[in-house]
Amino acid sequence: MIPEDAFREAIANVLVYREWSIPASIKVEIYDQYIEISSPGSLPKGLSKEEYISGQISILRNEKIGSLFNRLGLIEKFATGIKRIKHLYQGKIRQPIFEVYPNSIMIRLPIMTDQIQGLSESASVLLQRMPINKELSRLEIEKITGFDKYKSLRALDHLMEENLVRKVGQGRATKYIKL
Repeated sequence: MIPEDAFREAIANVLVYREWSIPASIKVEIYDQYIEISSPGSLPKGLSKEEYISGQISILRNEKIGSLFNRLGLIEKFATGIKRIKHLYQGKIRQPIFEVYPNSIMIRLPIMTDQIQGLSESASVLLQRMPINKELSRLEIEKITGFDKYKSLRALDHLMEENLVRKVGQGRATKYIKL
């Protein structure tokens, strides 16, 4: 239910790019809805979160491990793993999450599904009609769903609780983005 290639890419990624000088372990945690993989250490100097997540550039921290993994066929090219993980989840409701913290990097691989059980009918409709990675105001959401203000807000609250939608900004500038 989680693509094997995505899991392999995530594990290879944390091994090749982790900061080995930190005396902490790589964590692989298995939950009902996802697998979460955490690696000690942050990104190498000179690599931004955006560049890491989009796979624009690779600053290999462990050249020997990277070269070995490449020769063993466990990784193809450097800086393509994140793109491949995203591609494997293309068109699915739940998408992988990549988080960069000051002292760790986390990859969350959700169970692949086209439907999410337990969502209200209005939350399901809203989720289906929202484009991925496009910020929408509440008024724009009301237009695409035909819901009133309160029904839209209830559906948005439900989707935010499920980590399917994120709120961006405050007050009149509040927007919502499907993850």
